[in-house]
This record gives sequence, C-alpha cells and structure tokens, in this order.
Amino acid sequence: MPSEQKVYKKETLMTKLRKITSIILCAMLALTTAFTLLGCNGAEEDKKYDVAIRVGCSDGEVYEFAVGEYEKRIEIPYDGIARTFSVTKYWLKGYDYDGWIDIVSPMDNKFLTRCYELVEGNSYEQLYNIVEPGNYRVVIETDFEIKPLADYTTWSLYITIQ
Repeated sequence: MPSEQKVYKKETLMTKLRKITSIILCAMLALTTAFTLLGCNGAEEDKKYDVAIRVGCSDGEVYEFAVGEYEKRIEIPYDGIARTFSVTKYWLKGYDYDGWIDIVSPMDNKFLTRCYELVEGNSYEQLYNIVEPGNYRVVIETDFEIKPLADYTTWSLYITIQ
C-alpha cells in the first residue's frame, strides 16, 4: 500500500509541474502576440524628422530656416512690389532622402502659409500679399500631408517694409 501512495504523489507533482509550465508558456505566447499586434517592432514607421524649410518670395528672394530655427527678421525697402510667400523646398533631417525636396505646388498640403499685417495693439489682419510700408508676419505651419513624417512646427518670418 505505501508504494501506491508514492506513485500518487509523483503523479500529482508531475501534474503541478505540467500546469506551471503550461501557464508560463501561455503567458509568453500572450506577450509575444500582444507585442506583435501592437506594432512594437514598427517604431521606424512612427519616427518623426526635424524639418528645415526654404521660403520663397515672389520677388525672387529665398529665406532659409535651418533645423531648429523658427524665427527670422528681415527689412525690405519700400518699392511698391506686391510680395507673396510660400515654402518652395523642405528637408527632413535623417530621412532616407538626404537633401532638399521640392514643393511642386503650394496646394500640396505639406505647409500652410499665411501673411498678417501687425497692427497697433497686437492685433493681426490677414493679407494675401504684402505691399505697403509696415510690419508683417508670415506664419508657416506643417500641414496634414507632412505630419506623418514631422511633428507640428510653426515658423515666423517677420518683415518690416520701410
């Protein structure tokens, strides 16, 4: 009779070991599945790049904002020329293509550009172009077509026409 009890205890111990092993394996499988489904190995797809831009003016001038430069101030003598501004090229630092990328059309939804006249009392009046003497601000923002590659960024070009 004592030998039967020992066999029974061994089977119970083996059963417990099998259950523990099964639980550990199931937990490892569950974690592996969760990481795969959540896309932990897709970090490259979510990478955001720093952006440099070149802002072109209708008078032929180009103003470059290097990576990390978000504000620029310029003075232009009054000449009666109506000026409009738009991003002509951009560069994504560390991106697969290492160089300036052309903007084919200002309507490509990569950058949003607005011109404002700075009026007394810190109010703004939005303008299509800049002509008359005064203080102006051209605001450039990343738009929805470039947001998968770059964080939201705003640049300001302050212009004084004398």
